[in-house]
Amino acid sequence: MCASHQYIMACRHRRAREMLVKTAVSMEEVARQCGFVNSSHFSTSFKQMEGLLPLAFRQAHLRLG
Repeated sequence: MCASHQYIMACRHRRAREMLVKTAVSMEEVARQCGFVNSSHFSTSFKQMEGLLPLAFRQAHLRLG
C-alpha cells in the first residue's frame, strides 16, 4: 500500500471511529460518509485496522462512556 493510500485510509478510519462513538447512525451511513464502497468493505477494513468490527467498537465505547 502506498503512503498516500495509507493516509486516506487512516483519515477514513478516524472519521468512522468518531461517528461510531458520537452518533447513532447506521453502519451503512458511516460507511457511506467515510468513503467506503459499501458496509461490508467498511467492516472488513475497520476490523483489519482496529481489531474489532465496527458494531463491537461502538458497543465497547457505549459501555465505557
